[in-house]
Amino acid sequence: MPPKNFQIKHHHFRFGKTWRRAVSFDETPELQKVKVLEGTKDMDIVAVRSTGDLFLIEVTDFRGYEEELEKKIDGKGLALETAQKTRDTLAALVGAVRTCTDRREWEPYAKALTSAKTSIRIVLWLEEDRLARTPYQARRTDVGRGVLKGQLEKMLKWLTSRVIIESNATYDAGALDMDVSCPTGRQS
Repeated sequence: MPPKNFQIKHHHFRFGKTWRRAVSFDETPELQKVKVLEGTKDMDIVAVRSTGDLFLIEVTDFRGYEEELEKKIDGKGLALETAQKTRDTLAALVGAVRTCTDRREWEPYAKALTSAKTSIRIVLWLEEDRLARTPYQARRTDVGRGVLKGQLEKMLKWLTSRVIIESNATYDAGALDMDVSCPTGRQS
């Protein structure tokens, strides 16, 4: 089944031809089964490229909440939450592959999880205020993203070192062969 388009937290994701399969965690009953465990967290999108690489995508919007974002980066809260979502989403994927009724639908995920030839990539789609920034504020934002990426790489070292942090302001649509759009301003 080819990937489809998703609306996640006011962001519209459209996957290109190099994607084999993509599902929204919240719209997929096979993945939702893990939610019976209290405290389970999940990534927003789980996708496999035609190369077999697995992508777990989390969408977070801190526009209008810059101070909260800085505290979450400084205190490692955002990295920890994303790492926990990664862990729980992987557990849900294993469960979906093992208990699904249509094996063909979940086969790309099974291969991506078990093959040493493919990679697992964690994408944090992080929207933050970038307009009307002084050069100092822009540099501080870039440093904060670097710190966050380092925190995530350290926490997810057991799984992958391939962590990507993107936003509408920084994303090159050709890089991952997906289009992402969202209205400007704070989203919920």
